[in-house]
Amino acid sequence: MFRDLNLLPVYFSKEKDIARDFYNPVLMEARTFDRVSAFFSSRALAYCAEGLEHFQSGGKVCRIIVSKDISEEDYNSIVQGYKLKESLLNELCESITTTSSYKEEQNLSNLAYLIATGVVEIKIAFVKRGCFHYKFGIYTDDNNDIIVSNGSDNFTENAFKENAEALTITCSWQSSTFDYKKIPEYQAKFSELWENRSDEAYVVAPTD
Repeated sequence: MFRDLNLLPVYFSKEKDIARDFYNPVLMEARTFDRVSAFFSSRALAYCAEGLEHFQSGGKVCRIIVSKDISEEDYNSIVQGYKLKESLLNELCESITTTSSYKEEQNLSNLAYLIATGVVEIKIAFVKRGCFHYKFGIYTDDNNDIIVSNGSDNFTENAFKENAEALTITCSWQSSTFDYKKIPEYQAKFSELWENRSDEAYVVAPTD
C-alpha cells in the first residue's frame, strides 16, 4: 500500500531517480493510474515497466491523456468529424510506436497487450490555440488512499533520462485540509478532460 512506501514531498531528477524512487514503487501498489502529459513516448515505458507490469492483473486500470499540436483550422475539422482526425491520430500513434531497442520493443508489446485487454486506455487532446501543457498524475491504491503528482515532467524518455525535472506530490492520508483540496480538483479536471466536457481541449480515443 502507498502508506508503506518511503515517499518524498518533492523529487528533483538531478538528485533522485524519479522512475526508480517514485513511479515504479507507486505503480506497483496502485489500483488506478490517471496521467495527463503534454508529450508521450514509448521509450518512457522502459523506465516504468516494473510498475506497469503489475497492471496486467487484478482489475487495475491506467488512463493516459496526451496532446497533439495542430492548427486551429485542423482543430475545427477534427471537431466536425472530418477524416483529418484519423490521419493525425495515425501519425501520433506512429510517433509513439517508434522504438530503437529490444527492451523498448518489449515494453511497447506490453503496452499493446495492456491496451488490447482494456487495462490501459489512451486518449488524445487537441487544442486549437496555445499548448495543452498539463502534467499531472492521480494514483489510487486498494485502501482508497490517493497520491497526486504534479511537475514539469512529461511522460517521455528525456524527462526520465536527460532533463532537469521537478515533481511534487500530495498524499491524501497526510495532507492538511488546504492541501487535500488539490486532490478532488485534479480528479475533477481529469474527468472533465477524459469525458470531453472541457472547452479547453477536444479529447478523443484513437478508435473514435
